[in-house]
Amino acid sequence: MAEPTVTPSDEKIRIVRERLPLYGPNPSVELVQQLMAEAEADIQRARAHELNL
Repeated sequence: MAEPTVTPSDEKIRIVRERLPLYGPNPSVELVQQLMAEAEADIQRARAHELNL
């Protein structure tokens, strides 16, 4: 059986879900948007690092 493909969007959501509990039970929309942007930047940095290896 093939492994499911993880899309960049899936990875971004996973990162945000890991970080959200750090900010309490009711995060603001702005905070979630900020975390999404940070997750996107983290993913792009990781990709750039992989390309440079």
